[in-house]
Amino acid sequence: MNRFQSDLLKELIDLISPAGVGDVSISITKGSNEPVVEAKLISRQLSFWIYEDGASLLGDGIDIRFEAESHREPSALAKVFLEKVSEVLKECSK
Repeated sequence: MNRFQSDLLKELIDLISPAGVGDVSISITKGSNEPVVEAKLISRQLSFWIYEDGASLLGDGIDIRFEAESHREPSALAKVFLEKVSEVLKECSK
């Protein structure tokens, strides 16, 4: 796991944990070219994938991907990803 993945995972856990305490599972798998971090918020049926240079948010009717090519800096990608996660969590709680 690289620094981008590690830092983003920490921020993601801080964001999603209050939404489902004890409801978060995390796994790290070997993708075809890179390690991939998957976090799941089980009660909301949401999956968060963190790649070496990107991220995605998947759920029922949700498939949002954040690619490095669309952002100047990894920190910008992380910020936009976390903002979208926050937005989706708010929508799920309505």
